Amino acid sequence: MPHILQEDPMNIEELKAKLIEDGIESVKKIETRPERIRGAIAGFEMCRKLQSKWDFDDCLRNRQAKEIEMMTDNEGPLVYWEHRTATVQIQFVYDRMKVAWTQFGLYSGPVSARAVLHINELLTEEEQREKGEEGKQIRSVQDGCEGSEKAS
Repeated sequence: MPHILQEDPMNIEELKAKLIEDGIESVKKIETRPERIRGAIAGFEMCRKLQSKWDFDDCLRNRQAKEIEMMTDNEGPLVYWEHRTATVQIQFVYDRMKVAWTQFGLYSGPVSARAVLHINELLTEEEQREKGEEGKQIRSVQDGCEGSEKAS
């Protein structure tokens, strides 16, 4: 199976950096609640240090356990939502990284259909920028995800 990233419109680390930068930019434009802005940016920044599936899994597992603890400890809604918003952004990046890792045989599990479409869009935009051609499409990411029917 050919890799979607084989023509190098961007490598996996560049893709992760783009997801993080685009995510932070989006949060600053769209979110209005201060605790969620802080949480979302923190979540994206945490992703810079997460290098593997296991790093993401451990991080998410620990954060989800903390969220359960926070609900019973009455931490307060603003503290909870700041923490929860960070967790959601980590999951967002992880879902997209699984799509990229699948292409290199580094992950073989279900992937989010929404993440597949998002990665395809990013790679298409990058290739168009590099080649300077509007409307040129690269091979669809979906072709490399047979058997992955999990949707987000």
